[in-house]
Amino acid sequence: MAKWFWTKLLLDENLARSTITLCRTLGFDVKSVKEESWDGKDDAELLQIAHAENRVILTLDKDFGNLARFPLQTHSGVILIQLRLQHPFIVNNRLQQVLPSLATQDLRNTLVIVRELTVRIRR
Repeated sequence: MAKWFWTKLLLDENLARSTITLCRTLGFDVKSVKEESWDGKDDAELLQIAHAENRVILTLDKDFGNLARFPLQTHSGVILIQLRLQHPFIVNNRLQQVLPSLATQDLRNTLVIVRELTVRIRR
């Protein structure tokens, strides 16, 4: 079994409860904006929380991909899901495919963009 570099996720408010369950089933330590009642916190605050707890943010929010606003050196990692159809079933299916292999990589200071057929990693 491959070594996992990280196991802690912070799921943004735009992800379904089924995604929270899936990530936990895959073995990740999950905090969720929904469960923590952090709805309305701005993205910079969420990045600070995630960084302080060494969590990778998982989100559908394209704002997290803004490298001018959130330089790569300022966080513990962001996984941005950019699928044409963002139905929870489709998102969860894609995450089930990519999360285990991503966990074997050091994602500190990294932006990962997950699309239907590709995974792009910016360091």
